[in-house]
Amino acid sequence: MVRWISDNRYLLGVVLIVFGIALGLIGKHLFKISICLIGSLAFTLIATLFIFSVFLSRDTSDSTGWIIFGVCGAVGIFVGLVLAYLFRLGVGVLAGWGGFCLGLILYNTFIYKIDNESGVAFWIVCIVLAIAAAALTFYFFWECVIISTSVVGAYCLMRGISFYAGGFPDEMEVYYRISKGDLASMPGSFYGYMTGFIILAICFSVFQFKRYGRTHDDHPHPYHRYGK
Repeated sequence: MVRWISDNRYLLGVVLIVFGIALGLIGKHLFKISICLIGSLAFTLIATLFIFSVFLSRDTSDSTGWIIFGVCGAVGIFVGLVLAYLFRLGVGVLAGWGGFCLGLILYNTFIYKIDNESGVAFWIVCIVLAIAAAALTFYFFWECVIISTSVVGAYCLMRGISFYAGGFPDEMEVYYRISKGDLASMPGSFYGYMTGFIILAICFSVFQFKRYGRTHDDHPHPYHRYGK
């Protein structure tokens, strides 16, 4: 999958940059659309990764890769629409994906140094943060929407830029190299991307909080505005 992404990085880079900017700036304003987009993206990436990892080899052709990606994307769109309709679940997925992206960043920043060849720490960190972020939506609804869209938007933007500029190791590549005992340290450019990610996530969050703010409501739970 890493090789297939690398072979198509220029096209995917444009998609990620546009998606990241839009999500970071208007994620809360169009939160149902954000749920649909992130749900579709999350399902597509996870399903594609599973199929590539379990059923395909490194010699798989690009055309086969695009067919698989297209099928997973079509199913992902359906999943995204369902999550937007069942937005109570969808907001949890939205926040969970934000937590997962944060886990990827933290792992690549320093946690990989204490991981062993099994790569267990990678999955523990990402899954725990995803579950914690999803759980927080029951107490901090709109705050989680804003922060999650800002984090995911910043990550997608920096990842999209890296497809052109290079120097930002892919998470699966890092995981694979650790499992082979072939990773001593990250390149210096990686920490530049991390700095950019942190700055963008903060700027996106501040912009959305100032532009859209928190939805004030006397009701103890915001879900009541959308029916039973």
